[in-house]
Amino acid sequence: MRHVRPGVWGGAAVEGGASFLGGAVVRISAIRLALVVSHPIQYFVPLYRRLARRSDMILKVFFTWHAGQAAVEDRGFKQAVAWDIPMTEGYPFELVPNISHRPGTHRFLGLHNPALVERVTAWKPDVAQVTGWAWLSHLLSTEQADGQGAESDLPLNDLIDIGVFNGPKDHEKPLYLAKHRLTEKTTNLVIIVDEPPTRAGIDPYNELIDRRPKDNTVAVTLE
Repeated sequence: MRHVRPGVWGGAAVEGGASFLGGAVVRISAIRLALVVSHPIQYFVPLYRRLARRSDMILKVFFTWHAGQAAVEDRGFKQAVAWDIPMTEGYPFELVPNISHRPGTHRFLGLHNPALVERVTAWKPDVAQVTGWAWLSHLLSTEQADGQGAESDLPLNDLIDIGVFNGPKDHEKPLYLAKHRLTEKTTNLVIIVDEPPTRAGIDPYNELIDRRPKDNTVAVTLE
């Protein structure tokens, strides 16, 4: 006879509890659930808190825009909006760095989180749910790695920025910046510029999802 504890998925008991089948005691760990969402949404927060209280689940929410710590402009109403109730209490969360030049959910590139896949997989979830597909990070996050965080190659046929720059990194100017269609892992390009370059590379402004965005460009050595 199988005994199922109330509130436990599929009759599986949490670690430290047990399910019984034919007299055998089986201990099963709690399910680790990762939720990827842009920001705290008032009608989702009660769900997060309820899930966090479950004994058969370990929850973590990953925010890709903001965590409600300050007022944010509502583009529809054209004014800043701030909640006067706690939006991140009662459940664990992490704010993943967003490097978008114009952050927000109003445009596709408004959520650009190169570390998203790494942060989520490092937490080792059993299940990950991504809310919304209208933003770059959310759309590509499930294509970049498997459940263990192992990367896999994707077919390459994309228009990607190639940049050549001059000057100190914080005050440099682009000598060349244009999109090239790349279809191979290794591509040779010859670019002629008017001044001595100091830095060059691919996707210099990190518009694409990348676990290691710092290696997109390299210093140029003149011979």
